[in-house]
Amino acid sequence: MAGLWVPAAAASPSKPANDDFRNATPITTPRFTDSINTSKAKAAKDDPTDCGPTSNSVWYVLTAQTPMLVATGTLGSSYFPNVAVYTGTQGQLTQVACDAGGASFQAIAGETYHVMVTSPLGGGGTLSFNVIAHVPSPNDDFDNATAITELPFTDTVDTDAASAAPDDPTNCAGTVRSVWYALTPSTDATIVVSTLASDYAADIAVYTGQRGALTPVACGGNQGVSFAATEGTTYLIQVVSGDGGGDLVFNAVGHLPAPNDDFDEATIITSLPFSDTLDSAAATVAPDDPADCAGTNVHTVWYTFTPTADATLTADTSQSSYQAIVCIYTGSRGALSKVADGLQQATVQATAGVSYHFMVADSPFAGEGGTLVFQLQ
Repeated sequence: MAGLWVPAAAASPSKPANDDFRNATPITTPRFTDSINTSKAKAAKDDPTDCGPTSNSVWYVLTAQTPMLVATGTLGSSYFPNVAVYTGTQGQLTQVACDAGGASFQAIAGETYHVMVTSPLGGGGTLSFNVIAHVPSPNDDFDNATAITELPFTDTVDTDAASAAPDDPTNCAGTVRSVWYALTPSTDATIVVSTLASDYAADIAVYTGQRGALTPVACGGNQGVSFAATEGTTYLIQVVSGDGGGDLVFNAVGHLPAPNDDFDEATIITSLPFSDTLDSAAATVAPDDPADCAGTNVHTVWYTFTPTADATLTADTSQSSYQAIVCIYTGSRGALSKVADGLQQATVQATAGVSYHFMVADSPFAGEGGTLVFQLQ
């Protein structure tokens, strides 16, 4: 009939190019994606059947250039495929991995892996095949520890393919994956390391010594761990995971002792009002620091003031980043008498010509020091 429009028939899917083992599609990039229609794919007589029915099978091939963790997936496909991974030759294949929807496997450098994707319920359809290859980070092994040459230091690495060496220490946490850092400080300092922004919760262990003969220094979780570092000593920092890996964000910060860390180096206050801001995270406690201030003091700093007239003196640390104890003494080192104390603030009725020594210590609720803001008025 004149004028009648007859639509052309829809083109039927063609047989995929990688339908046969011998024509497997090469996986050549660390992040590989392929989208094909497998409805015309056929199973060969020698397709392995140890991962389920082989209907509508297609093949991919990967030769690992380095050790790596390979993760395959089929998210976005119109059906739910099985993925099987093999080594060997056609007709003589050895299964490495098998799973529905995708399979992961640890690839050995130089080995060729054959990946078969099948439609267990038959029929095939649109296959979205994805591969991500995770290469071990350079500092996967103790002997290749990343050198921390300056502080602060930040490093981000993918630890999905990290491994544990047979001689990795396990006294801090179980080790499935580990990476290493090395730090040799040029001066005494308190070092704080953390992995808070990472994809996973890591454990952090710090050692001195040599491979196979390491001495523990500190151990903690991803919230962070701090340790007192000695000039010229090399510290080996192990970041471990007892389970999965991911993106590790490693941070290291160094805190130098405050100038007034010791009684004999107390900051001399010459006029009022007085204000001082310093980092007390690396402050220490001397053996003869008075124990009647905050019990076990882990960070103390000192100030001294001698008024020229009787006055009411108030020492205040309320603007600090942590809660500090303020204790006020008269006397001399080793023979101090406490005249006042308080949490964040202390007040004393001062006498002209008498020297007052102000010790600022961590409260039992702080313990790590921080930014101290000391004011006297």
